[in-house]
Amino acid sequence: MELLTRFYPANSYLDETAYCFVATGLTPDPLPADDEFFERVVLPFDEVLRMTLDGGITESYTKVALLQYALTARR
Repeated sequence: MELLTRFYPANSYLDETAYCFVATGLTPDPLPADDEFFERVVLPFDEVLRMTLDGGITESYTKVALLQYALTARR
């Protein structure tokens, strides 16, 4: 795991610090998914980046991590 960035998501009223990491060299989990409301989908990074820029991904922590990776760490 490598630290991408840290940021303050709401520094006008919270003292929270968010840390964004990227992990490489991972392998798929062979266990079946839990009966939760999450759906795991594997997408090409270019498609995820497009979704980040066109509003398909709106969650701020995810957007910051993806954009930071695209701008500085992507190889």
